Amino acid sequence: MTEAYRAPYFVKEVSSLYSARGSLLVVESMPGIKYGEIVEVETASGEVRYGQVIDVSKDATVIQVFGGVKEVDLKRSTVRFKGETFKLPLSLDMLGRTFDGLGRPIDGGPPIIPEDYADINGAPINPAARQPPSEFIETGISAIDGLNSLVRGQKLPIFSGSGLPHNRIAAQIVRQATVKGKGESFAIVFAAIGVTFDDARFFIKNFEETGALERTVVFINTASDPTVERIAAPRVALTTAEFLAWKHDMHVLVILTDMTNYCEALREMSAAREEVPGRRGYPGYMYSVDGSRRIVILDEKGLLRIVTLAELFDELSKKSKVLRDPLGFEEKIRVKGIYALSVSRDGVASFKPVKYIIRHKYYGKMVKIRTPLGETIVTPNHSIFTIENNKLKTVEAGKLKKGDLIAHIRFLPKFKKLKNISIDLAKLMGYYVAEGHATKGVYYDKRRKKYYVHQYVKIDNTDLGIIKDVMNSFINEFNIQPSIIVSDKVSNTLRVSTGRRKVYGLLIERYRLGSKAKEKTVPSEILSSDIKCQKAFFEAFYAGNGKSQDPRYKIKQYDIITISERLRDTMIWLVKQLFPERYPVIYKWPKRNVWKIYLSTRLRAKHITLNDVVAVEVKSLEYVDPTDNWVYDLSVEDNENFVEACGGIVLHNTDLATMYERAGRIWGKKGSVTIMPILTMPDDDITHPIPDLTGYITEGQLVLSRDLHRKGIYPPMDVFLSLSRLMKEGIGPGKTREDHRGVFMQLYAAYAEGQHLRELSVIVGTEALSERDKKYLKFADEFEARFIKQGEYERRTIEETLDIAWDLLSIIPEEDLKLIREEFIRKYHPKYREKV
Repeated sequence: MTEAYRAPYFVKEVSSLYSARGSLLVVESMPGIKYGEIVEVETASGEVRYGQVIDVSKDATVIQVFGGVKEVDLKRSTVRFKGETFKLPLSLDMLGRTFDGLGRPIDGGPPIIPEDYADINGAPINPAARQPPSEFIETGISAIDGLNSLVRGQKLPIFSGSGLPHNRIAAQIVRQATVKGKGESFAIVFAAIGVTFDDARFFIKNFEETGALERTVVFINTASDPTVERIAAPRVALTTAEFLAWKHDMHVLVILTDMTNYCEALREMSAAREEVPGRRGYPGYMYSVDGSRRIVILDEKGLLRIVTLAELFDELSKKSKVLRDPLGFEEKIRVKGIYALSVSRDGVASFKPVKYIIRHKYYGKMVKIRTPLGETIVTPNHSIFTIENNKLKTVEAGKLKKGDLIAHIRFLPKFKKLKNISIDLAKLMGYYVAEGHATKGVYYDKRRKKYYVHQYVKIDNTDLGIIKDVMNSFINEFNIQPSIIVSDKVSNTLRVSTGRRKVYGLLIERYRLGSKAKEKTVPSEILSSDIKCQKAFFEAFYAGNGKSQDPRYKIKQYDIITISERLRDTMIWLVKQLFPERYPVIYKWPKRNVWKIYLSTRLRAKHITLNDVVAVEVKSLEYVDPTDNWVYDLSVEDNENFVEACGGIVLHNTDLATMYERAGRIWGKKGSVTIMPILTMPDDDITHPIPDLTGYITEGQLVLSRDLHRKGIYPPMDVFLSLSRLMKEGIGPGKTREDHRGVFMQLYAAYAEGQHLRELSVIVGTEALSERDKKYLKFADEFEARFIKQGEYERRTIEETLDIAWDLLSIIPEEDLKLIREEFIRKYHPKYREKV
């Protein structure tokens, strides 16, 4: 057996095994163990199994064991940590060979002598080196080449259904695909994921008999193989493709079938790890949150920050490389040192590492959800959480209705507090946020003939005691004597002000307290400081801007009114620390951007609590436009969720389909990696999470039609649901043919009219149609029978495909060919071609 995980020495060895279930093994935790590290599990019988570390804590380490842990005796087995991640041995000799899902030969041939080892998790292509896909790949199938062309470096999935011939189509593409007219090395990497033995035999026999195996690397993972191997199989295939493309300058087409089995394996492993489930139980989907929404994070300095997703993305983009797809639909940044507030499935709050921040183009409507405790804006298909059976459960935002319960963080977990704010400074900031403002400008001194910059910080109040306290705070903190004036004689309002630059620089520029009412905020330094400083800030703020005590209440009541969204969101997280027993309830004045936060001792609305989480009723739902054309997401380790700052609504995130991002081309490299994932849609539901997410992040989709399949048409390609977003980049003169673009547009238009007339003829009868309409009906029938329908072993060149298209277009009147240039009609239309 190929040694796929070879390491020079064993780093650690433990024999304290705590529990074994399914494919998960929980063992003693030791210093130096890393996430993703490969381990050897030696059973009592001497059998060695491999596994991978998937969770590390102070108390225990969790390992996924390839092959399961059924025979692992907890008392007589040993675990060795190998000090490195899963690395695959790679060689050009892999072409023509068949391997299992972990890259071990299963064809009876000798072990691979590796040229190199590579981590199967790979890495995204450097955006500065990424070359936009633009070269046509000929599959030999007219429905793909003519209507939804595949381009080098593209990600183009096939959406199928149970019983449809996607396996036959996959095998045909493997046999026939080539880069047209390049004369360069072309290879196929084929991975069958979770297939039956019959399907596995079909692929192997087909490739051997047709000679396709010579240029193909085949990975077969059967349904009886361990679940964890199913998760590794597509990554092993992509790692092989990258080796052939970047090391040997080959054009590699990666076909992955069936990705639904991969996703089911993810769901199974997620359930075994007791992760918070996503839509229909799958672990995390959809790029989803409006960029204006604030989230709760701990940054590299340990500061608790309330920051919008858009601001965080822009901030990180200045420090790290932004990974962009060729068309600019998605941008992604790898994140280090930042922790997001999130919750476990049991509702326990904690700060977890952020792995990526991602944004994706979005042009649809967003749903704005309001509850008594907060609000958020997300895409309708985004998952948020409710509480059911003492666990967090996801629900789709677009399916919520008024009165449904959604989950909010109630308690902020403990974190290391910073002590860099004095009590006087905290009080001064509180007074300023309540009743202060700042001005900055330039004036010209005529006497001295010089320009001066003035930077004034001013705090107003009618209470003489507060004015004296502000004065003392200025003196104690800055050792300065501010000036006092009467700013409003009617209300007897006094103003304390200073023009010292160091005061303006500290309060406005460093702590960013805001110069106007709409910009006010609780600074991160206060949110992260000790309880004494937080109390000093809050008491000063409330004294300057709070509501007087209502005698009806037995305990002190706090009502805070603001027109600043930043202050609203930051104040929530300050009072959550100061008054953990209270609920910060938010009230918004109708048609006004004014918010009141009052600290309630109990919730009057229907609610459920679970540890650090409370689920309360939805008060309103409305559809709104996004702030811009981006929606954002955080990939958060373990919990796979993060928290909206306005009230703490728990939002789901995604970490699926990172494999698709490994497709592409690189400047200066001859090779390329193109991916065609194939998946079966449960119940033919294209809105199911698997096709939904796949179509969302890839550059189109090819959809198989059950209706065409019933008619005996192979391949049963649904023309109207299929799309290749990169087609226009890969067709035309020098790539396919000059008339290709016009022809495929005219085919779509004519077929659409023919389909409409089919429906109409059912109602009025064919006899009621005009002669022109009957021609379009004939076109639709012939289009399905001659263009879409094709033999399983019939390979058509793009020229043959376009010639068939012209024969079909000759059925309809020439004056209707308005989408094709006149010169191409004269050159390629059969009527003129015959004369030539």
